[in-house]
Amino acid sequence: MTETKLSVDFDSACMNYVPNKRLTDLIFENLKQYGDAEYDKFDLAYASRYRMTLTTSQVEKMKRKLTSEFGTETASWVEKQSKLSLCSKVATTPASNTMMVSTDVGDVSWVVPTGQFNYGCEPLGTAPHSWQWVANGKSEIAHKGIEKAGQILAFSALDLIHQPDVLEEVKDEFAQFKESRPFQSMLLDNAKPH
Repeated sequence: MTETKLSVDFDSACMNYVPNKRLTDLIFENLKQYGDAEYDKFDLAYASRYRMTLTTSQVEKMKRKLTSEFGTETASWVEKQSKLSLCSKVATTPASNTMMVSTDVGDVSWVVPTGQFNYGCEPLGTAPHSWQWVANGKSEIAHKGIEKAGQILAFSALDLIHQPDVLEEVKDEFAQFKESRPFQSMLLDNAKPH
């Protein structure tokens, strides 16, 4: 008919992210203990300019996402934070221990125990990859957030070093997961990178 031919070049694939609950809980313990950001009046003024560019729809969408991830018991916290220029307090551990983000760490999480967290350092409702999100990345707000996230990871690593029982719990959970689900790359044997 159309004499069209189709060929498929399967050159990439990735697995879903598998969080290690014990490791994620440890990270969130440190997030709650050390994670509250300290923004000054200049940060708040900067954030308020971006906050004014967000639509009601964007903010409502983020509120639904956060309530879904952190559980309905945090709805009042989410509502309060949504009225601020910046979210300045840490929420609880996500109810599902799974975050709805795109990540390339999926394959890694099938090979080693993996935990992760998001540290929001932009006005609540800012859509990932939007111009507001990108522009905020050069701000003191973002730099303070990056530094704070690094501290949280460092404290979590120290906990694993100084609390071998916690490290064993992390390893045991991962071993139990791997027992019934061995990792097998989704890439075809003949796949070649471009």
